Amino acid sequence: MYRVGPSSESEKEIIREILLKYSGSAAGYYNLEKELKSSSLAQLQRIQAAYHHEAVDMSESQQRIDEIETDRLWTRFFFKNPGIRETTANRNMIFDFALSLTEDGVVKFQHLDEAAKTLEGLDRQKVKRPPTAANLKQDEEILRQFCRTNQLEPNSAALNLLRQEFGAGFDSTQINQALQSGLINMGPASTKILQEAAKQRQDFLINEATAQELRQAAHAESEVLAKKAQQQHAAQQIKTREQAEVSYGHPVLPETNSEGVKLDSVFFKKLADSNIKLFRQYCTKFGFAAITARLNQVR
Repeated sequence: MYRVGPSSESEKEIIREILLKYSGSAAGYYNLEKELKSSSLAQLQRIQAAYHHEAVDMSESQQRIDEIETDRLWTRFFFKNPGIRETTANRNMIFDFALSLTEDGVVKFQHLDEAAKTLEGLDRQKVKRPPTAANLKQDEEILRQFCRTNQLEPNSAALNLLRQEFGAGFDSTQINQALQSGLINMGPASTKILQEAAKQRQDFLINEATAQELRQAAHAESEVLAKKAQQQHAAQQIKTREQAEVSYGHPVLPETNSEGVKLDSVFFKKLADSNIKLFRQYCTKFGFAAITARLNQVR
């Protein structure tokens, strides 16, 4: 006997499910329905399993496609907005705001772009400007101004390294950061830089300084003069002591001891507090004048 149709509700349910997933032509739909109705329960279950497997494969493929498209969308976004750091926190803030701009729940590039323009509180970064001949002069002056303020001597190697690291238009904070990290090295300021700094300071005090700034400058100048007078007094005392000790023939006080420890002001101050006997031995061997000079950082 031939089957004329499904004999149970279970078979009917499976047939309805398979037909709902069919996406071919009308003729194909008719032929599939006819074939399904003549199939046994076991055959229907095998066909149903095959449809399920195909649906899972399609879902996984679509998921991978969606991930690729999402990654491309973010790559395009951060390329257009280099001033925004590419962080998870930034992505979440931007996506949530962009989602609120959509009508169908689908976030597109224009929504992300609008969020970047509108949102406050994003973690932003300074965009690195490419060094060119046009902005070289500006960078030279920024470095020179930093050196005037900090009594250092600018050099072309430091300028080039700063432009490579931070791009054109770096600032004093970045110069100081590079100096502290050892990226650049600059020696003590030349007479020319010191003269430029003094002239610039004088021009500021005469033409721009407020009454409060003038009072602060006068106070600072008094402190500098007092410190200078103290240093001169200490130097004179050391010179007098050296003349008195010249006949003893003391050896020159080295920069470090046999263990490589630096014999500087800090060393001798700690030694005088912790081991006065050894401190006196240094004074006897190298002379009080040499130890006093090292304590006062005169030499």
